[in-house]
Amino acid sequence: MFTDKFQPIINDKKKVTESRGPLYEDAEPSMIIHDDFREFLMSFQEFNTDYSKKLEVNKLKQILENTNSILSKTNTTVTNETSIYTPVKWLVEIVYPSMRSLGKARFIKKFSTYHPDILIPEISSAVEYKYIRKGVGIETYLDQIKTDADNYEGDSEYKFFYAIVYFEDKSEINPAGFKQAVFEKKFPENWVLIPL
Repeated sequence: MFTDKFQPIINDKKKVTESRGPLYEDAEPSMIIHDDFREFLMSFQEFNTDYSKKLEVNKLKQILENTNSILSKTNTTVTNETSIYTPVKWLVEIVYPSMRSLGKARFIKKFSTYHPDILIPEISSAVEYKYIRKGVGIETYLDQIKTDADNYEGDSEYKFFYAIVYFEDKSEINPAGFKQAVFEKKFPENWVLIPL
């Protein structure tokens, strides 16, 4: 099948060098045969870079879901958002060496700039932490996260977003209520909110 489809193009010196574009961020023309090869091979998991990124993103999600364990094992005293994500960043940087610190993404709007707490370009992911103090309603924080979700656009390098909602008082977590509140806010599909 591969040979039947591509051999005639490979044998034709003119067709094999045809290009179009620019299609990607680098503003360079793209060879048509290269794009056709990529499209053909994407049906096989070994060549599907989106599938590989999803596997890596699941690994990141597992790390983020274990924030409480990371904080416990590092004897971290939680006082604010920074005290929560700092030990997690250390672990994320070991697993994903391209991790960037605050302020390196390009989520820029006319009058403001939005900065996630953790950026991992190699898996196109950004992470935001919110610290919910005891007795404070979650609604305001969900509104803040929704504002972030609506404004974290314009940087094509990032496609997967996580918001870790860390409750100071664990008894205030109502999983069903949290899930319903997130549903009602209509977060984009590429956003995952994790209550801890």
